[in-house]
This record gives sequence, structure tokens and C-alpha cells, in this order.
Amino acid sequence: MCDSADLVNLLAKYNGKPAIFQRKAPDDSDELWEGDPYPQIIYEIELKEGMEREFTGGIHLHVLCKSGQPVKPEDFKKTILEAMDCCFFSKENVILGTKWNHTDSGVTENQIAVEESIYAFDGMLFSKQETMEPDPVTALNSWIKKMYENAVILGRDPLGDIWKAENSEPTVYCRLESLIPGPYKDTWYSSWITAGIRVHIIAEQNKKLSIIREISEKLAGTEKLTMSDGGPLLIMKVNYNDTLNPLKHRQFFIECQYGVTPKEEEKQPIRSIDIQEG
Repeated sequence: MCDSADLVNLLAKYNGKPAIFQRKAPDDSDELWEGDPYPQIIYEIELKEGMEREFTGGIHLHVLCKSGQPVKPEDFKKTILEAMDCCFFSKENVILGTKWNHTDSGVTENQIAVEESIYAFDGMLFSKQETMEPDPVTALNSWIKKMYENAVILGRDPLGDIWKAENSEPTVYCRLESLIPGPYKDTWYSSWITAGIRVHIIAEQNKKLSIIREISEKLAGTEKLTMSDGGPLLIMKVNYNDTLNPLKHRQFFIECQYGVTPKEEEKQPIRSIDIQEG
């Protein structure tokens, strides 16, 4: 948030820095305040990993303004959402995505009247998915990247420590949801597997809908993609389902099939032959 000049310009200053604090702000009488101690932001991060990559608890930003000030808590909405909504924070092979959920408002009466808006954000985990060989997620990621060169594929393309999805660079995340035996009998050459892949598109609503439609239509008309080992990835079913929360829920579900060549069992060589004549 400190990188947002528009946000910093709305805040009070404490010891030469914008008034952004974790959990608790210094007392209003602290001598390090440079003038009025309001407006200020207090943030709380309470993330506990749960089901479906979602973190319970979430991230809460408390925007505090003194009643009667020219700057009101609602004046922060645009700059806070620009800084935090649909943003991704990377560390090693794990990415945390944030999505604005709701805002609550109220007035606190203490020694002074303070107006407060609380911005609640959901947190979602995006981990690297390209792990096996051959990999259906890798094949789908490569196909999408060819269609949309400017798209950012989470878990594949390098990101900075902090990155925000934009219309010019829509964000795509493909996640392997299930692996079950395929409908065909195993042969000496291959075993068939049915894979279920969830696809998330993160972009502004109009751009997101057009990308979802294009990908869905082209996949539905595509019989197969090519895996890294040259084998086919057969597209069997494409289910479209738009959602208001693209980080948590998928936009469409792809059912596909591919073959895996069984690994040859290691055979122990015959070390010696003992022939006895009767």
C-alpha cells in the first residue's frame, strides 16, 4: 500500500512514514505524529489455510478518519481496491491472491468521534501445478499461452513480489482437481487416465467474459492438445460456469483423457547357472 502515491497522500504521517500500522496504531498523543494523527489505516492478517485453497480469517483494513475532517473513509475505496483487489503476492512457488469481499462502516465514540470503514479481503492460495510428466496442466497452460501471449499463467510465468491483474494482462490459473482411471482398458503400451482441470480467469468483467467464451468455444471444437511427450490430450467435456469470485471458484471445468506409458519393471539378471548332470 505504501507504493500507492494516491493512498499515501490521503494519510497522516508518523515518524516520516504514512500512517499504516499492523493491529494497533500509536497513541494519538505520541510525539512522533507529524500533525493530526488521522486519517490512518490499521491492518490485520489472520490467515489459516482451509479447504479449496481458501484461507479463513482473511485480511482486514481499518480506515479511520476523525469526524469533521475533509477526508472521509469512503474517499479511500478506489485507492485501496486498486492496491489490494485481485492482487498477487509471491514467495518461492506459492502465490497468495486477494479479493475484496465487503466493506463495513461505523462511528466509534471515545475521546473523539472517529469514522471507520473496514475493508475485508479473502485470501486464496495458488501453488505451482506443473509437477508430473506428462502433465495435462502443462499442456493446457501452453495452449492458452499460445492463444493469449499477454496472459500471465500463475505458477508458470515469473511474477514480481507484488503483482496486479489488468485487462491488458489477464491472469489464468489451471488447477488439477482429479485423476481417475480412463474408460479404456490398459494395454501393454499405455494406461488411460481421465483428468479434471479447473480454470480460473482473473480480469475485469467484460474482458473476463470474452476470454472465457473464446477459450470454451475453441476447446469444445478441439479434439486434442499435445502433451510434452508428444502424446494426445483428448478434450472430452467443457463446462462453463461464471462466478463473482474468480479467485476462489473456477470459470470452467475441463474433462480430458491421456495415456501414460507404463514403466518397465526392473528385472534382476541371472548371475549364475549351475548345471548338474545325473
